[in-house]
Amino acid sequence: MTPLHWAAVKGSKACIKHLIEAGADLNLKEGQGKTPRDMAEELKGVVPFTKGLEEAGRTELGTPILSRFGEVSQFNIESG
Repeated sequence: MTPLHWAAVKGSKACIKHLIEAGADLNLKEGQGKTPRDMAEELKGVVPFTKGLEEAGRTELGTPILSRFGEVSQFNIESG
């Protein structure tokens, strides 16, 4: 299990955010074939996981959140 899997299991939004910002792979599967999101959904719900992604400026696919002008949006991060 990766650190991002552990953060997802614990529901730690802050850890998820920092790991994503550091380049953690959202799609990496652990031994049972589960991604961090899969584990979050099973154990803690996806809200902390998706909030951590948003605060890191990422979509659930791991791509940057873009504004309508094609720039990375800081709106979600700044507005909390």
